[in-house]
Amino acid sequence: MKLIPLGIYVCGLPGGGCNSSYLVQENQDSVVLDFGNGAFGNLMTQIKMDEIDAIIISHMHADHFLDLISLGFALLDRNQKGDRLFSIPLYLPRGGSKVLRMISEALGHPGFSFIGCDNREFVEKTAREGDFLFAVYDVREVEDGDVFSVGEFEISCRRVRHGDYTNALLIQSRSGSLVYSADTSVCPAIADAAEGADLFLCECTMGAERQDSPIHLSAFQAAEIAGQAHVGKLLLTHFSSEESVGPSVEAAKSIFPATGAARQLVPTVVERKEK
Repeated sequence: MKLIPLGIYVCGLPGGGCNSSYLVQENQDSVVLDFGNGAFGNLMTQIKMDEIDAIIISHMHADHFLDLISLGFALLDRNQKGDRLFSIPLYLPRGGSKVLRMISEALGHPGFSFIGCDNREFVEKTAREGDFLFAVYDVREVEDGDVFSVGEFEISCRRVRHGDYTNALLIQSRSGSLVYSADTSVCPAIADAAEGADLFLCECTMGAERQDSPIHLSAFQAAEIAGQAHVGKLLLTHFSSEESVGPSVEAAKSIFPATGAARQLVPTVVERKEK
C-alpha cells in the first residue's frame, strides 16, 4: 500500500500548499481520502480521472471536501463530450448529501440545462437527481461501524469527536493497514480505531502546544494515542502552517519516536510492522 499526501494543511497555506487530501494506492486500485482546496490539481499529477476508484470524505468541513466542486466540473465536461455516463463513487459521512446539495444549489447547479447533450444516461440521471453534481458522483453515505470494499481495500468507519459528524477511516489491504484520524479531539474512538495500525495518519492542528481542544489534537496528544494504540508509525498531518511542521514532529518524537510528517506528493509505503 502506498500513501501520497495531496494536501496537508488546515490554514496558513504556503505557496502551493493544499488542504487535506490523501491518495491511497494498492496495485491498480486508488482511493482518495478527503478532497480539500487544491487537491484536484495535485491528484491529476498522480493519476487520471478514470483511475479514481472512490473518494471518501471524513466530514463536511470545507477544508476537507471543497475540491469536489472543481472535480465535478471536470466530470461534467467529460460527460458532455461522451456518450455514456461516467461517475465516481463518493462516500460521504451521515448527513453529507444534504450539505453537498445545499452548496450545489447555492452555486446554481440545479438550473443548468443540458438540452442538446447526446449523453442520454447523464441527462436522464441529472434530471432524476435535479443536479448534475449528483449525476457525476455516485453518492453514498456511511457512518460509525460501516465496512465496505473498494477494489483490494476494506474500509471501516469509526465516528470520532469533531463537532459535526466525522468518520475516522481504517483502510486495510493484503500489504498493511492505515488509519486516518480525520479531524478529532481526544476520545476513546480514535485510540480504538488506530489499534495496531501499521501507519497512523493523524492530525495535529494544535501543533507543539500542550493545550486541549474540543475539536482537534496537538502533536503530543497524537503521539500519546499512537503509543496507546501500538501503531507501527505515526505520520502527522493537518498542520496549521509550514512553520508548525518541525516543532510538531519534535514534540511528538519526544513521546513516540517513530514519528514523521506528511509532505505533499511525497509517498510513504505502508508495510506491516514487525511483531
